[in-house]
Amino acid sequence: MRKHLFYLLLSIFPFTGFGQLLNEGFEGSTFPPAGWTTFIGTNGIGTGFNWGRATATPYEGSGYAFVRYENVTGGTAEDWMVTPAIDLSDYENAELTFYTRQDFSANWAGQYYVKVSTTSQVNHAGFADVASWTELTLNATYNVYEQKTVDLSAYDGQTIYIAFVMVNDDGDSWYVDNVVVNADEITGGSEECNVTYDGSLANALGPLSVSIMANDFTVDANTIMNVDRLTLNVIRNIGTADIYLFENNGGSPGTLVASHMGITPTSKTNVGTAFGQNVYEVVIDFPAEPLEGGASGSIYWIGLKVTAGGEGTPIGWEKADANTNAMAHTSVDGGTTWLGSTTQDGAFIISGICEAVETIEGCLDAENGQWPFNTYTPSCIGVIETVTDAAWTGEYSMVQVTAGTEYTFSVSDTSYFITIGDETGTTVLASGTGLVTWAAPADQQVRFYTHFNSDCEWDDETFLIKSVQCGEILPPPANDDCENAIALSCGDSDSGSTLFATDSGGNAAPDVFYTYTGSGTEEMVTVSLCGSEYDTFIRVFSDCTLTEEIAFNDDFCNFQSEVSFMSDGTSTYVILVEGYEGIFGDIESGNFEISVTCESTEPDGCLEAENGQWPFNTYTPSCTGAVETVTGLGWTGEYSMVQATGGTEYIFSVSDTSYFITIGDETGTTVLASGTGSVTWTAPADQLVRFYTHFNSDCEWDDEIILTRSIQCGEILPPPANDDCADAIALSCGDSETGSTTFATDSGGNSAGDVFYTFTGEGEEQLVTVSLCGSGYDTFVRVFSDCTLTNEIAFNDDSCGLQSEVSFVSDGTSTYVIMVEGFASNVGNYIIGLSCEEISEPTDYCEPVLYCTDGDLITNVTFVGIDNDTDCSPNGYGGYTDQIANVEAGNTYPISVTVGSGWGFESVSVWIDYNNNFIFEEDEFTYIGTGSGSDVVGNVVIPAGISDGEYRMRVRVAAVGEGSATWDMACDEDQTFGETEDYTVNVGELGVSGMNSFEFTYYPNPAKDVLNISSEKSVESISIFNLAGQQMINNAKVSNGQVNVSALTPGTYVFRVTFEDGQVETFKIIKK
Repeated sequence: MRKHLFYLLLSIFPFTGFGQLLNEGFEGSTFPPAGWTTFIGTNGIGTGFNWGRATATPYEGSGYAFVRYENVTGGTAEDWMVTPAIDLSDYENAELTFYTRQDFSANWAGQYYVKVSTTSQVNHAGFADVASWTELTLNATYNVYEQKTVDLSAYDGQTIYIAFVMVNDDGDSWYVDNVVVNADEITGGSEECNVTYDGSLANALGPLSVSIMANDFTVDANTIMNVDRLTLNVIRNIGTADIYLFENNGGSPGTLVASHMGITPTSKTNVGTAFGQNVYEVVIDFPAEPLEGGASGSIYWIGLKVTAGGEGTPIGWEKADANTNAMAHTSVDGGTTWLGSTTQDGAFIISGICEAVETIEGCLDAENGQWPFNTYTPSCIGVIETVTDAAWTGEYSMVQVTAGTEYTFSVSDTSYFITIGDETGTTVLASGTGLVTWAAPADQQVRFYTHFNSDCEWDDETFLIKSVQCGEILPPPANDDCENAIALSCGDSDSGSTLFATDSGGNAAPDVFYTYTGSGTEEMVTVSLCGSEYDTFIRVFSDCTLTEEIAFNDDFCNFQSEVSFMSDGTSTYVILVEGYEGIFGDIESGNFEISVTCESTEPDGCLEAENGQWPFNTYTPSCTGAVETVTGLGWTGEYSMVQATGGTEYIFSVSDTSYFITIGDETGTTVLASGTGSVTWTAPADQLVRFYTHFNSDCEWDDEIILTRSIQCGEILPPPANDDCADAIALSCGDSETGSTTFATDSGGNSAGDVFYTFTGEGEEQLVTVSLCGSGYDTFVRVFSDCTLTNEIAFNDDSCGLQSEVSFVSDGTSTYVIMVEGFASNVGNYIIGLSCEEISEPTDYCEPVLYCTDGDLITNVTFVGIDNDTDCSPNGYGGYTDQIANVEAGNTYPISVTVGSGWGFESVSVWIDYNNNFIFEEDEFTYIGTGSGSDVVGNVVIPAGISDGEYRMRVRVAAVGEGSATWDMACDEDQTFGETEDYTVNVGELGVSGMNSFEFTYYPNPAKDVLNISSEKSVESISIFNLAGQQMINNAKVSNGQVNVSALTPGTYVFRVTFEDGQVETFKIIKK
């Protein structure tokens, strides 16, 4: 016969059963019952009456939960009663039922809530409403119990806490009894199963009372068979039975798994006879033993030894057919040695409960091996413990676990994948991302693996922290949330712990909260954690939003923290106590000591006023938001009296921001505020104050330096649109604009608010005038080259009374920045106008004065028909423009200049003014050569494209080397020794020079010390500008028809002449 193996797993899919997870009738005398808790709302209101146990009117039994209404002020009372944790992980269709009633029929506006939290038993914010009633809807009849049913199926599979919350202010009471939570249990596919070895042929199989008879059977893969019954037929009755279960060892019984001795059979039924003897069906029940099928199925052996039941030696039932595993084995020495049959096998039925084992995926690869090398044994005190803070992915840590204990394994990067494996690393016990919770079924060592993801990726570079948590996890401390912060005052101290706190911000470490409220005056507050037991960190915030951090500290006293901050005397400050967070994500928590000390910061100041009071009258600010001038003629060492209004903030300032300000009381005996440059102070009441100014906090002063004292109060409007240079308003010639600097900020220049405009050249040189005449305050105007405000081109203070007007030369292309501000710290309304004038070119040629009497002279010029012998000309200048050289454009002509021998180097230069603008320019210059007492020869190229006409040619010799004979020396007098001669060059046909007549002339040009002015009109004023637009001389004096220009450095300048009738002439001169 063939041995048949039957696994009767009729349903591997889940099936459900009914479970009651909570049943509390409040019958015990202790309240709250074990695991329950009670507390009040976050506002701290309503401490007189809270949840308790009552016995007067229960629904049934002797007790119920009861909370009485309470008459409170400042809000409403909240009374909370919360169940223990209810684990729904193996349940579905959860629901809550309870019985409830009230005391009164009237509506007192009380409210009743059932709330659920999945995170905490005590954190108010973690609870969500799942049901609610008013006093009118709670009960149909107020004093008759009514059952309520609340659907909790939304929380299936989770662990929950249920809160009963009454909110009232002198409302009704609440009775609660028989609180029950029911759910349908989800089981994992378990069912009765058995293994049958058919024994239809009646053959004898050895004496069962002499030796252990063992037969093998197989448990399916991914199955746990809880073996608890053996059924077999025996010849002759038995007494008691010994059951043995063995692992397989190469086709024979191996290691003993379990044994149960002296078992009385559950039943013995006579089913017939064989070989003339009674045959009994014997059922032997024994304690269930879980046998795992593993990943591919496992072979086990069941052994049986019996005592005789009074009919002789019992004999087992057998079958002669070989099977796929092994034949029956016998052992006469208690299982030490075994003898296997070659022909016989047993006939029996093994029964039990079979469970499908869920296959857990995980990563058991550890290319980086084990770290740390030692096994970590958790202390299981409820806190998070660090297994290692220097771990890699692709490695594991060994952890010793205890049977029945739940462990939470976590990793610092919550995106990483965790695998918990058995001691040998062959079986996955649990896995998940970021955090894994697993209960140890036995005392054992497990492997704690980490990988980047469930694909088991890894590296040996990225550090991480591996942690484990076990034991009773206590609720967070009372001040875990900012809203429940503990208030501290100066001199207070407290002790606490962050071990079970949550993380609210700052570092990724648990934290708790305290507050400090100012004591009425400014003071320096110091909060210290020195003496704490762990590596602390402290932060101070302005409020519970934790968005504005005022101060923080890490390691002030070794690894503990201490921080100081300035209290304004009225505000409440939030103090966050937490732990250090390492670079690898390791976090600290523990026990701490906190203390608060305060130091008065009453301001120092200067109440001396050697120069007395100025002005004599009291100044009352209008408080329009603008800066107001208390006095523009103040001294240091004096004060001004100011009338202040209670509750108003005042900003006191001085024109020199380095000066020291003191605000004193009316009598000058108490310092109210002080500071350098500017002081902000809020008046606590209507009062007179003294506004002192000194050079510094040492109270130094004098009676010579004038300053401005200003004050600002009221609504301060935003700055104007052109407050910043980047937002300057563009002006063009002829434009005008009105504006105000009242609320402008100070960008530079004077200590006054300023605004910005720009002017961009219109293609040609112009004299640009910017006027603030007609403005409503004492103005100041500045012109810069760009928004860096580093290159100031021109400025003016008082051109028209106290208002300003400035002129500068525009090069025709550049953009100029115009700053409008006030004198000192003045601000106000202004009018700005911008006008432009063309700049006329020179009207004659310069005649430089040189010395040619020492032999540094020209004795002959020969050039295209000119052959002019000369001697030293008066003042070194010879005008021979009546001598004309006729040339043609595009041709080159030789020139010979005979020079004297006054110096070893006599350099010859030639210019031809091709554009007849009275200026000799670089592209009109030809260097001829250098000699001494000889002819210096060279060529002059007449450019192609030159129009026909007459042009001035200048020939110059100077006692300098070639390097100094440059294009810009045509009018120079600084080289001192030499001579200049002018001729006429005619391009094309011979022409005759003309002469324009002007009612206004000026000469010489270039000029050295004096410029002669000849005019039929009276000259009102003359202003002189350099080519950068800077005003060099304003209102130059004309004396006997001459202007003294000796103070100007050599270069080209623009003269602006204003005549008595307002006519303006603008021209260039060259200063030698």
